[in-house]
Amino acid sequence: MVKKLKNTSGFTLLEVLIATGIFAAFATAFTLTLSYNVTDSIRLEEEIILKELCMNKMNEILLDPPDLKESLTLQPETKTFENNDAYQYSLTWKRFTLPDYEKLKGSEEDSDDENTSPYEKIFYGQIKDNLKELIWQLQVKVQNKKTGYFFTLSTWVTNQNAKVSFKKI
Repeated sequence: MVKKLKNTSGFTLLEVLIATGIFAAFATAFTLTLSYNVTDSIRLEEEIILKELCMNKMNEILLDPPDLKESLTLQPETKTFENNDAYQYSLTWKRFTLPDYEKLKGSEEDSDDENTSPYEKIFYGQIKDNLKELIWQLQVKVQNKKTGYFFTLSTWVTNQNAKVSFKKI
């Protein structure tokens, strides 16, 4: 005699495999999303730290600017923060430069333009020389030594000791 088993309760093997596959896909997606979220949070935290250090260094320099002289532009000054050895900063100074008058007007140097007054060239040259001494650009770059992430800020600094002079035409 053969007994017939009643299949009244339970899941088939196919149903169990489909449910396991769906759960595995969900678990994988959840784990990946969670890991991306943690990675982004770490990067955001690093960016906030870099930004704060950069802003603090910029404000410190703006409150007490150094003597603005040509030696500042030779190479960037790179140092480590006193209270945080994991970060370093570099200060890059540049002079404000205006293009030559001929380039600004879009004309050749050798050609004589009838519309251009010689006084304009002289006045423009004096403005160019005065602005070169008066306005400087400061760039502060803060970098994490371990990860290599960096943040950069730039601003214009006015030379308080510069003398503005216009010669008589």
